[in-house]
Amino acid sequence: MWRIALIAVLFVAACAPEFSPSSFVDKPRILGIVANPPEVPFTQENPGSVTLHVVVAMPGPDETGNLQQTALKDLEWAVCPMSLGAEATFACAVPEIPVLDTDFEARTATFDGQVLSTMIDFLADSAAEYMEFIRGTIEQDDECNNSALAAWDKCSQYEAAQLKTCQDDAFAMFKVCLLEKGLELMFHVTITVEIDGQELKREGYKRVAFRAPKEGRVPNKNPGFEVLYDGQTVASTEAVSNTLAVCPGKRIKLEPRLFDDAIEFNPDAGGDEEFVFFSWVATSGRFRSIKTSMASIGEDGALEISNEWTAWELEAMPKQTTMWVFARDDKLGVAFVTFPVVPLIDPVCDVAGPNYAVVRDAGELP
Repeated sequence: MWRIALIAVLFVAACAPEFSPSSFVDKPRILGIVANPPEVPFTQENPGSVTLHVVVAMPGPDETGNLQQTALKDLEWAVCPMSLGAEATFACAVPEIPVLDTDFEARTATFDGQVLSTMIDFLADSAAEYMEFIRGTIEQDDECNNSALAAWDKCSQYEAAQLKTCQDDAFAMFKVCLLEKGLELMFHVTITVEIDGQELKREGYKRVAFRAPKEGRVPNKNPGFEVLYDGQTVASTEAVSNTLAVCPGKRIKLEPRLFDDAIEFNPDAGGDEEFVFFSWVATSGRFRSIKTSMASIGEDGALEISNEWTAWELEAMPKQTTMWVFARDDKLGVAFVTFPVVPLIDPVCDVAGPNYAVVRDAGELP
């Protein structure tokens, strides 16, 4: 059966049109949204806050030298307390709430947890709709919410005055569950970009967890890392961004290195380590892989999270390429680095091997 499935996939791939890989920026794109922190310690007394940064990529010149005229014109942020998930294209079960504390130049938005605290209180006014949302999303092993849902369903046997009291008590149970288990808010950003005089919109979504502090449970943080070339730091999440000079047409190897505290232990019964993967994007050239991860094993059986990037030939390679590398964990943590890549015009390129480049300080000219 698997052979038939594989043949079918290959047949479809052979007949499909050729698309640019997702690691190549040929049009304005949202590459990701970074939440700091990705998990907010939340109580109604101390609600905390989160700052979100949308990473927008604009294309560079293509291989023929043609450059689209692009500009970011607008950013709009909103938050959904009850998202229906990817299956429903992230539709919100209730009207989204605009996030007003924004910075266009920094491409950020800040959400105060006090707003969430107020939202939870207002949920009581639409308790019936909220219960149906819970009913459609609840997990079988969620004892707290299942008990509260059972209490809510029993209220149907009561008349007016008793019904209101019963529903208030059941909703109070839900509120306890909500504060203990936490709530994942879905943030929604809409960008407006102009391409050669025409405007278009792009959308991005980011889940952020708001959870009550719990003894023995450390809130998740974004995975810190650096990108190395030949043992030298090209860029780091610790505010380091150098320039990488690469011989046109050459292939180079880049190695991400997670910081010692980047991989955390999941707060579950098994205490398993987080799973981290990397995604690679650039405005020119071609990566060997779109993603690399902790599941990637090399021919020698060792962990292989590096990637290779091949520069365009001299006549096509732009004066500057922008490169992004993202690290994502399985608990909503996201971090990224970005750095410029420039052509290395040097006689050494004629005799150097395939993996040859020079790391320069950010302010150093090519």
